[in-house]
Amino acid sequence: MPNKILDCSTSNSTICSASALLGVGTNHFQDILKNIGPIPDSENEEDYISQKIYSIVKKPTFPKKSLWFHASRVEQPDTFIKEGILTKNEIYDKIYKFLKNLTQGLKSYGEYPNELSVTGKSCINDEGPYAFLFKNVAIKTPGFNHSYSETPELVEDIAGVLLGENYTQLVSKFQSVTVPCIVTFLASIDEWSFNKVLRYAYLVAIGNKSLMAADAVKAYYNGYGLFVPPSDILKVEAL
Repeated sequence: MPNKILDCSTSNSTICSASALLGVGTNHFQDILKNIGPIPDSENEEDYISQKIYSIVKKPTFPKKSLWFHASRVEQPDTFIKEGILTKNEIYDKIYKFLKNLTQGLKSYGEYPNELSVTGKSCINDEGPYAFLFKNVAIKTPGFNHSYSETPELVEDIAGVLLGENYTQLVSKFQSVTVPCIVTFLASIDEWSFNKVLRYAYLVAIGNKSLMAADAVKAYYNGYGLFVPPSDILKVEAL
């Protein structure tokens, strides 16, 4: 893997790769973080932390490259190696046909509880594909994060179209014939997202657990309708 790629697979890889992007040693970076001290209530945490750090070390030029972690559930995880990560429109028909074949013996009744959410998903911002910057959040999905490795949202929505209120029965069938996985791919990271990494590093440096810190900063990837090509897929791991 080329040097100076942000890697938030673990707390250690995050600190080490962020230090490299900043052009400082890991120990020096950690000392800078610990010396920031408490953040005033009137300040935006990410802005305050990044300004403190950039007053000591030179701000990197952006965009940079980063690993991103896409959580999903599919029949064959290796499909991502061949096809990349598709947008919602690109994958919709394939998932619809797959779920339609699983409806045998299941009854449709009532309305899908998340129907209003589905009707609101009609702009390019919802095309994806999506990913998490921190691998632990992609795997464990704390807080209000949706567990995409348990059930992709598109699967739930199509199940709702097919079976209405009874969609959970179809979702269960889907889960029984698919495998949860994490897809690691390479894409750009901008200054806004990198500042979230700096806040994460600060939170860990002052004693917060890695998962809590990663969940707090909420760093996500949105492809905005551009799929992730196979050439950018680094690996696929079954969970």
